[in-house]
Amino acid sequence: MSKVKPLLPGPVAAARRVLDECDVRHPRDIHVEAMAARYGAMIVYGPVSTARGSIVRTSKRAVIWVDENAKGEPRADFTGAHELGHHLQHDVVDHFAQCYGEDAAAPKGSTEARLADKKARALEREADHFAAALLMPERWAAPLCDVPRPTLDDVYRVARTFRTSFHASAIRFIELTSAPCAFVHTVGGRIKRSTETHAFPGTIVQRRAVHPDSLAARLQDRRVAGGGDVDAEPREVPGAAWGDDTRGRAFLEQTIALGPELGVMSWIVALG
Repeated sequence: MSKVKPLLPGPVAAARRVLDECDVRHPRDIHVEAMAARYGAMIVYGPVSTARGSIVRTSKRAVIWVDENAKGEPRADFTGAHELGHHLQHDVVDHFAQCYGEDAAAPKGSTEARLADKKARALEREADHFAAALLMPERWAAPLCDVPRPTLDDVYRVARTFRTSFHASAIRFIELTSAPCAFVHTVGGRIKRSTETHAFPGTIVQRRAVHPDSLAARLQDRRVAGGGDVDAEPREVPGAAWGDDTRGRAFLEQTIALGPELGVMSWIVALG
């Protein structure tokens, strides 16, 4: 079970500073390429192999490389904002150096390698938090998430307002709402990832087989071939479907089929 954690204060403060210095007064004023340029970082698009983006730096200048296949899509903005977060927060981060520098040369499994991996994961988390706070500022996003029983329509409202992906918008919604809800990604009939609010009563266990009473399991069983299929209306499922066997409790679930290889995303809200 993965209860949501608030964004780290450092990345949030850094994102707010950028928004203020770039005179962002409305979500439509958020333009990642322009903001990056203000801080000496140029975003370019090209082919990638193992990552969605990377950054190469020298002094106060940087080149942010973003997957050319994502250009014009919300995920490109998140990648650009993520790398901008590295540029503004982490003096030592340079993806070229990470691949070919001293840390990369440490023997696999060694203490040095484990410490380097822990440090890298911490920096990536800070960059992700910066991107979320920059693209979906709390002052405008929080009011959209103040819904007692949110549905996919509410998540899509956030996505439309900030021009962000559904996945990023759903996670941000979970971070900001007080409603008892969860966002779950299942692949091959197993729970790959989940994020729940502290008010959510279920127990969603990673890598566990999805319960047959859930809509996610039913959709997976139908072997939906096309991605993007949505169960438009929230449907009631028993508490056991999402890890709550309390008598009388139930959940509302909505699903999106991503395709047979990519799985199903579920939006779940507790009733009662």
